[in-house]
Amino acid sequence: MHRQTLLVVTGLMLTIGCSKSGSENATSQTPEAQQATFETPDAVTKAFAEAAKNNDWKSAIEMITPESQEMIVTGMVMQASFMTMEDEAKGKELKALMERHGLDEASMSDEGPGIGEEPDVNRLVDDLPAFVADLAAWIAKHDTDSSNPFASIGDVTDVKIDGDAATGKLATEMGKQPVEFRKIDGGWKLHLAMGPPPEPSLDDLGIDFRDTGDGDIGMMKLGDKSSGLNHAFAYNGVFFDQPCIVLVLSAQEVSAEEKSELETQLKDDAENAFFFPTGPNVTLTLTPDGSLMSMNVWIDNSSLSVNRGPAVDVDIDGKMIRGRVGMSSKEFNDQELSFHAEFETEIHF
Repeated sequence: MHRQTLLVVTGLMLTIGCSKSGSENATSQTPEAQQATFETPDAVTKAFAEAAKNNDWKSAIEMITPESQEMIVTGMVMQASFMTMEDEAKGKELKALMERHGLDEASMSDEGPGIGEEPDVNRLVDDLPAFVADLAAWIAKHDTDSSNPFASIGDVTDVKIDGDAATGKLATEMGKQPVEFRKIDGGWKLHLAMGPPPEPSLDDLGIDFRDTGDGDIGMMKLGDKSSGLNHAFAYNGVFFDQPCIVLVLSAQEVSAEEKSELETQLKDDAENAFFFPTGPNVTLTLTPDGSLMSMNVWIDNSSLSVNRGPAVDVDIDGKMIRGRVGMSSKEFNDQELSFHAEFETEIHF
């Protein structure tokens, strides 16, 4: 598990709806949190939000699945360890906290006070909720960044239950975010996905590629507005030092002048060469073997950039690229965005 992922997930637990001034109350449980079972995903979401608001991490950790607990706690340990770098006093203090919960350098690793790439804290700690409460309070005490980069959470909507699993959309200050749940021993718990979800496939999306609207190769929609996709244009580029193929699916054809300007940019500085097609378009950045790296959409004077969501099925043969790409639905500016196209074109430059 990568450190950056762990720290981001840790941030969810440590900063959603909490403030440093309340860290002293980290071990006091709210009445709602003392309930052992939550009958609905909405109920556990509201209880988690309340526990987070009150810095009640001892309760909050028990509202998430065991797999999520492992990810959260591992991330907390790493975050705390990073905060002790070049600070001997903090290091000693963190080491003492770890040892109070049965964690020492021998049981974790030789890298520092309880520091390891993936320590199995759940197995080593007898009272995990108490450890989380103490560690959360320690992090809040020593966090010198007074800003809160993570959003407070609100209600969960669009809940879809499938047996003992459920999904929904969680209201946050950053907009609605996907959330998962699992039913364990008769009660619902929040589930933090272990890594990114699998890439969608075109078969799963069920796109009808025969429906191109008023486009020649495909179409794109944003709410009740649509635009035909008429042209495909591809070229070899560079994306964060990595070679890539940029595929442009556009309503308007890329002109000879635009191609010439782009070719000059690529020769001068391929890494910083940027090409912005005219009019509605979908621009996909692909690996040399055709896997998605990123996508940018321009429609209705708005742009969206993501690195997940579209399904890509392409074949690259020398200087030719052909295939199908599509995205069935993604929320954008409170509207549903979708597109699809079937194409064949030369890879330029």
